[in-house]
Amino acid sequence: MGILDFFGFGGDDGRPDPAAEARQREAVRLAKIKSAIGNIDTEFAGFNPSFYDNQTQSYMDYAQPQLDDNFADAKKSLALTLARGGQGQSSTAGIEFGKLKKRYDLGIQDIAKKGQQYSNNTRSGVESARSALISQANATADPGQISRDAARQYQTLNTLPPFDPIANTFNNLTSNIATAAQAHRLAPNGATRTFVSDLFGRDSGKVIT
Repeated sequence: MGILDFFGFGGDDGRPDPAAEARQREAVRLAKIKSAIGNIDTEFAGFNPSFYDNQTQSYMDYAQPQLDDNFADAKKSLALTLARGGQGQSSTAGIEFGKLKKRYDLGIQDIAKKGQQYSNNTRSGVESARSALISQANATADPGQISRDAARQYQTLNTLPPFDPIANTFNNLTSNIATAAQAHRLAPNGATRTFVSDLFGRDSGKVIT
């Protein structure tokens, strides 16, 4: 038996066997691809459920103080407006503060949803990058290059995205109340008002002269 026969490359007559050589090359290529995909999994191991949960929480930690500040400002503005209208201790005050609290609670829910949206977007980006790297691994069978590319992708995807400031959802509530109060203050003393309910539960600031 010749040395080529020993390694499975020789035919019955001792000459190289192209089919056996092709099988051997393919086995080596597949082994490299497997190693490359293993490198991807190693580099991307940090993208686990805890990572996405932490990203959601990061947005919530960013947005919640803004909501709290807006809520505090809205309460101060509402209290001042009601006091100026002589409604500081009225049942209307309780109703209007209740509206603010409801809007605040909805804001908390919106923040949680937005945080989840950020992490879902990152998850999609991670899966797209993983898929592209696997395609690259199948095409090149270069474990070393794949590992380097996966490490770069990890650093990029591991960076928190820029968060958008939250909108102040209390402005329209307090501005409506201020507008109604202003209408009451500016109406002429002798004017006749139409009896439609306004934010203060009294006849509106619409004046008929």
